[in-house]
Amino acid sequence: MKKRLSIMLALTVVCALSACGKGGGPKSAGGEETTAGETQAGTAAPGGTKSEEGGESSPASQEGQKVLTIAQGGDISTFDHQNHNNGVTGTVLCNFSHGLVERDDNNDWCCVLAESYEMIDDSTWEFKLRRDVTWHNGDPFTAADVKYTYERAARDDSLKENHIFAVIEEVQIVDDHTVRFVTDGPYPTMLSLLSKNGSQVLPSRYIEENGMDYYLSNPVGCGPYKYKEWIKDNVVVLERYDDYFGGAPYWDEVRFRAIPEASTRVAELLAGNVDIIVNVPTNEWDRVDQNDGTEMVLGGGTRIFNVIMKYNTSPTQNHDIRQAVAYALDSELIINTVLKGAGTSCYTRIAPGVFGQDESLYGIQKFDLDKAKELIAGSGYSGEEIEFLVPSGRYLMDAEVGEVVAAMLTQAGLNIKLNVLEWSAYINKFNAGEFNGMALIAYGDDFFDASYGMNEYRTENCTPISCYGTEEYDQLYLDALNNMDLDSRREQLVNMQQMIFVDECVQAPFIHLSVPYAINSRINFKSRIDEQFYAERITLK
Repeated sequence: MKKRLSIMLALTVVCALSACGKGGGPKSAGGEETTAGETQAGTAAPGGTKSEEGGESSPASQEGQKVLTIAQGGDISTFDHQNHNNGVTGTVLCNFSHGLVERDDNNDWCCVLAESYEMIDDSTWEFKLRRDVTWHNGDPFTAADVKYTYERAARDDSLKENHIFAVIEEVQIVDDHTVRFVTDGPYPTMLSLLSKNGSQVLPSRYIEENGMDYYLSNPVGCGPYKYKEWIKDNVVVLERYDDYFGGAPYWDEVRFRAIPEASTRVAELLAGNVDIIVNVPTNEWDRVDQNDGTEMVLGGGTRIFNVIMKYNTSPTQNHDIRQAVAYALDSELIINTVLKGAGTSCYTRIAPGVFGQDESLYGIQKFDLDKAKELIAGSGYSGEEIEFLVPSGRYLMDAEVGEVVAAMLTQAGLNIKLNVLEWSAYINKFNAGEFNGMALIAYGDDFFDASYGMNEYRTENCTPISCYGTEEYDQLYLDALNNMDLDSRREQLVNMQQMIFVDECVQAPFIHLSVPYAINSRINFKSRIDEQFYAERITLK
């Protein structure tokens, strides 16, 4: 009880003046509370001025302008903040718009569009809003935008993030610059919800006057950089917004290039055409470091390689087969060879730094080939083909890891058909559940509370990908979701991981990944645990 009371008292926060960003922008609010899914299908690219090649010119060649170019493994999917839950899209949109609170480079909360927040009671949170924020079309930011954004997210079950925002019962407008969030019960993780990837606010008046389709083709945000163009599967270009409330943006232009092939990303960095690349293949690390003007940066993250097994289709609905998959994975071999040490064995999808992680499932591997073979032999499996869907270019050495995993599963006695696809094709197929058996994915977690990742296994969240659900698990999840006592809540979250990954083996997480970036040495860059790139926190040396 004392811990719960002290938390409630601490959550009356007036944001301090120490900057989370720069200038008069986001302000530090401190915080110590402790994100998940990696999915999303496509949306048609907005219109805009089309360049001939879509962004291959050198960052340094833009005469008289400061241009930052970031190369990712795939393209964004939408400008609808609440209709995606993938990091590639989030990386772009966090520079285009803002939420009420965000996390700084140390993973502490910052007030951004909010000036202060207060927990009124277990299910009511009040936020005071900044008065100096304008949308990129000049409209003022008001409480109406907050109400529109989060009530839509909570009520429209077609949105990819509806399942996590559905706890919001109502957003009450107290006045033009004060709102109250009312949840459907005690909710200890409101700040995690409002600071996660996909929590940015939408311009209500602009959308109500023009329609959502128009917004998606002509998006408007309130961040330091406004929309310039999107050439699908090629480049998203943002340009500085001179009336940004945080002061003049640092860069004149920020470009996000989609380069699925890792070797091409490396070549573009070495040629001076990009400033930052992600998921650098391990065999390229020495070349990057030895090249004049580029360097490697190995960062932390929350992403965990996971073998997804369809719970409601044969043969992976068989418990012995699922257990055999987990026992067949020699994670230490993969880490020491394919990943060059850039990972840690685990048997949970909840990473260090996320509240409620089961520490007993971290730093261990479940590998036992003889046990895997024994389980398969006794399962009744008759050799039917099992598709193993694997992405290429999205995560560190993903295709290579997938190939080794497929070989391990084959050695254990399963008839594996490997299907490696470039990211955009992979994620569309994955989201639709259009694979027969298993898929490799690396879930990240920008919510920093285990309840987000463990939400997938509730009965009401049955999807074509995963359809596990029991009354016992559902009740345990709801008890944890509404529990305001941190100690007992942590224990509930640990019990959920034991049930899903040990007892039922619904999925087989096996490696917590380090995150290798390569950068142009002209910039100052600090990696973040949420793997986001906030352009205002990246500068020239």
